[in-house]
Amino acid sequence: MLVLLTALSAAASPPCSPHPPLDTVKELHAEPCVTVAAEVMGRLRFDLPNTDLSRQAELSRLRVQATVEQGPASLRVAMVPTRSSSEAGTPGIDGEAYVNKLQIAEARLDAPELGLAVAGGLVDDPWTITGQGPYGLRGVTPVLATDSKAFARSDMGAWAAWRGLDRRLLVSATLLSGEGADLRERNNGKNGTLMLTGFPLLESDRHVAVTVMGRNGSRGPDAARDHRVGIQTRLVKPELAAGLEGIRAWGMGGDATKELIGGSIWTRTGPALPAVAWARLDHWRADPTNPASATTKAMVGGGPRIGKGNLVAGPGFVALAWQGEVFGADTLTGDGTATNHQMLQLVIGTQLQAAFSAGT
Repeated sequence: MLVLLTALSAAASPPCSPHPPLDTVKELHAEPCVTVAAEVMGRLRFDLPNTDLSRQAELSRLRVQATVEQGPASLRVAMVPTRSSSEAGTPGIDGEAYVNKLQIAEARLDAPELGLAVAGGLVDDPWTITGQGPYGLRGVTPVLATDSKAFARSDMGAWAAWRGLDRRLLVSATLLSGEGADLRERNNGKNGTLMLTGFPLLESDRHVAVTVMGRNGSRGPDAARDHRVGIQTRLVKPELAAGLEGIRAWGMGGDATKELIGGSIWTRTGPALPAVAWARLDHWRADPTNPASATTKAMVGGGPRIGKGNLVAGPGFVALAWQGEVFGADTLTGDGTATNHQMLQLVIGTQLQAAFSAGT
């Protein structure tokens, strides 16, 4: 399988880059700044034990994002594809064709002199993006937050963030519908999330961060409880990154009786190295008191980096990967079964970004 992606390029004078999600900025761009980022990952996979669909070719990642900034105002739009029919065989568009899906549509205002930023619209889930950003390999495997279905990727709502104490403390508050980007609001309740992030190490090209989170929320027409707490730690350097995540959930998918507890540990290479490699171990229980409700996933892979860039897996890479999944006796997957299995993959991917200033 071959993945080709051509990046937009233009003279960048002065250089500009997109504002970090759920964070504040040090300075603003006086002239309009446009950033286009695109990511594509395709893979060939072979599952063991063999099934009717044990050999598949997949588009595991496609995401295109455009950001426009000028002065204190910015907007960000991101699109991802989705199949127009489900695996259950419901009718789709033109067979089972991919269709575009809006993931992010965010309007944002920044006040660097106060260390403040506010945004609204279809925004990132704060916990998901805090873990997924440093990991940077969503096309290889989702992070624990979304893979366990404890968190959505994005949602309708608004957030505010303040960063101070010489930028060593980040405080953010988010108010979301709680239904996720794919559903309309179902009740009068809202999901409020408070996150605190400390940076015991903060240098120009590396940092250590610790984030704690609490969420009080509801979901579904019955306003079922949807509460969360979590902790993340991460080390990010040009050569490598590593992280830990722990989550606890009360209420899942609109069912107040369901709970979850889980943890994840991961590491990956950074853009300063000539290879893209990763290792990850996730474990969660659908019933925190029942070990037989556990799901455990182990992942490892790597290969050469193609070209030089400053993104986690950019400009491109080719990798071989292995993933194993073990399910407890009381664990049910989507089709009502839970079969331990392994997956071998050939992954080919690109991560590209281009930024340019458009003079007024």
